[in-house]
Amino acid sequence: MEQQRISRVLERMERRGLRQMIVSDPASIRYLTGVDIQPMERLLALYLRRGGCRLFLNRLFTVPPTGLEEVWVSDDDDPVTPLAEAVEASEMLGVDRQWPARYLLPLMERVEGLRCAVASDCVDAVRAVKDEAEQEKMAAASALNDRCMEELKSWFHAGMTEQACVEYISGLYRKYGAS
Repeated sequence: MEQQRISRVLERMERRGLRQMIVSDPASIRYLTGVDIQPMERLLALYLRRGGCRLFLNRLFTVPPTGLEEVWVSDDDDPVTPLAEAVEASEMLGVDRQWPARYLLPLMERVEGLRCAVASDCVDAVRAVKDEAEQEKMAAASALNDRCMEELKSWFHAGMTEQACVEYISGLYRKYGAS
């Protein structure tokens, strides 16, 4: 779990007057927790709140320990019920722009008086500012790309097939350490 990142999102939320938020974008969840899940049609939600964040997951997901409270549901369960029990009806709920209506609307029906606001900017603003480790990774990736492109320039020639180009370029990136 990336506690510093979560803390920065919580600070952004407070500046917006939000005390709770649901993050559902898999890329943002990966950024905040280190867990990479592609939920497809299943519920995946990170509930952010000072004093306790929870990750709502389907039992079909394979997830290493996150350091967060994890709430698990199966395909036979109603995934919205545990969320409805977690949110505070008296407080505005921030939601990211990715959260499907198939979850948001039932949540709003179950939690009487719940008001919601799109709050993706709370996460996006934090993701936009790169820490030292991220900057180092970006510099390394850029240097690797420059090295591959330099080598590639001398290899291209007339009559090449697209497949040959794909194979050569993929091989170059692997040769220099890309995954």
